Amino acid sequence: MTRRALLLGAVVAAQAAESEERVARRRFQAAVAQAIAYRKVLRAMESRLEEHGFSLHPETEARRAAIEASLDTAEELLEKKQWAEALEEVRRAEGHLARLRQSL
Repeated sequence: MTRRALLLGAVVAAQAAESEERVARRRFQAAVAQAIAYRKVLRAMESRLEEHGFSLHPETEARRAAIEASLDTAEELLEKKQWAEALEEVRRAEGHLARLRQSL
């Protein structure tokens, strides 16, 4: 291979890595924003339920915990620059968020 071809290959690889990072960070930020919004909704629901002697369904509590755990793990992976693994955790959090949305 020529030097130019090697350089071009390195540039393309760097752009792909940068793109993977951007995608992972963007999706993470979107999932965090959704999680914050749902946390506020759940707190309000929880407060109203407690006024009447009720509580959130245990499955809802489990989903909330799963969302937080996935996002915490994704954040750790982003800090370690493990983009593909972080994106997988973000996808997992997005799935938990979707199931929570359907249950409300």
